[in-house]
Amino acid sequence: MSPAKVFSALLERYGQRVEILVPGEPLGIPCRAFVQPLPRREEQELPTPLGRVRQDRWRYLGSPAVSPEGGYVRWRGEEYEVIAAQPVCLGEELNHWRAVLRRRDREVAEL
Repeated sequence: MSPAKVFSALLERYGQRVEILVPGEPLGIPCRAFVQPLPRREEQELPTPLGRVRQDRWRYLGSPAVSPEGGYVRWRGEEYEVIAAQPVCLGEELNHWRAVLRRRDREVAEL
C-alpha cells in the first residue's frame, strides 16, 4: 500500500470532519483532516487599538484530494483562514496537505 493510501486510511478512521470553503461558493467541500492547536512559542494575544486580540494558530493535515489553498476551513462550527498551505509529497506522489490556520473573524470578512 502506498504512503498516500495509508495516510488516507488514517484520515478516514481518525480524522475530523471539516469543510473546505472557497470564496464565492456557498457550499463547502466535505473531507477529513487532523486539526490541532500549534504549541505556543510566543504570546498569542496581540494588543490592538480596540483591546487584546487572540492570535491562536492551528495545524491542518488533510486529504491529498482537496487543497485548502486560497480558501477557508470550517471545523466544529467555526471558520479558519488558511495562512499558509503546502502540498507534502513522498516521492512523486502527493501524500497530504499541510497548512497553518487562524480563526476567521466573520464580521470583518463580511465587510
